Amino acid sequence: MIIYQLRIGQGLRHFSRSRVCLTKVDYGPSVTPYEADPLPPMRNRPVPPPFRTAADKEFMKDQIRQFKIGKRHLANMMGKLEEDMTQLEIDKAIRYLLPSGLFEKKARPVMKDPEQLFIKPRDLEIDENGRPKSTFFYTGYPNYCQACFNLRSLYDELDHSLANSSKSPKTHEGERYTWVTQQQLSEKFIETIDASKYNHFIRLLERVSSHPFANISQKEWFDYVVQSSGQSVIFTREKLKVNENGKKYFTAAAQRKTSSAVVTLTEGTGLIRVNDSTFTHFFPNIQDREHIMFPFALTDNFFKFDVDLQVNGGGKSGQSGSARLAISKAIKNFCDDATVEKLRLAGLLTRDPRNKERKKPGQHRARKKKTWRKR
Repeated sequence: MIIYQLRIGQGLRHFSRSRVCLTKVDYGPSVTPYEADPLPPMRNRPVPPPFRTAADKEFMKDQIRQFKIGKRHLANMMGKLEEDMTQLEIDKAIRYLLPSGLFEKKARPVMKDPEQLFIKPRDLEIDENGRPKSTFFYTGYPNYCQACFNLRSLYDELDHSLANSSKSPKTHEGERYTWVTQQQLSEKFIETIDASKYNHFIRLLERVSSHPFANISQKEWFDYVVQSSGQSVIFTREKLKVNENGKKYFTAAAQRKTSSAVVTLTEGTGLIRVNDSTFTHFFPNIQDREHIMFPFALTDNFFKFDVDLQVNGGGKSGQSGSARLAISKAIKNFCDDATVEKLRLAGLLTRDPRNKERKKPGQHRARKKKTWRKR
């Protein structure tokens, strides 16, 4: 089959002055032009990334060899055996031998296994013609976009199953999940996932996991779950002590602003003493009293504990805040996991980091500026 191809030269503005040539091309007796040249000459083939080459493998081998040599020398300097040197001991030795005052931790000297230090690269899936197999290759985040597309398709399928099913849907109101972190998601996809992409992905996971038919296809989204249970945190409790009267008690301390509080909860009838004074006399403001009594109201433990509270420093607001945190820390050791989860969700087990902002030079206070005058 003989075909004449018309080619027009580039670079000239007017057609009358352009160079035109007729080229004779022989494709053979039964071969079409497309089969002879399936890829147009103007299309750029995706170039495989450098980690697919042999140079990258040689680089990793050289890094592993240097790490072993450095570990052996470091063990000799610290007077230990190479086999007994763990990563924790290596980090301590590096901090001791190479002290650094840099604020950014990533800029400080580090010595780790290259397989942990360098991100494991992924292989680019391309077909025999050099085209990427993934339809999201040119988005820049193929793995992330593919996962989002799969979750959205899965949610549509679950909606279709719910509409065509006669079974009663199952609710997931009490079931909560802890998802992978932003860094873990970036390592899983081997892509840089920013905060907006991570929040969008978590919203998709929550929509799918809260669907009534989510258990049908649980294996498709359960890989992103770190921990699943009735609560999202495993709580640890300390052992309760027993006084000379045979009653259990617990002592906890907390801080708020410049105030500190130490509370002792003892099984009793609800008597509250603050710095050897009555509760209403020491805190005349009703709002401060409500702050302190809120943990008892949330856990339904009124008139079950005697409270001995010692506060110092700061003002009444800071003292009431530190007292509430100390009471919450102490009362969680008397409660079950469901009640402690209520305390956690209410924010009673976390210290309030807010503090008074310092005065700025050239200003009246922290934020108040001087009155502007034109002249």
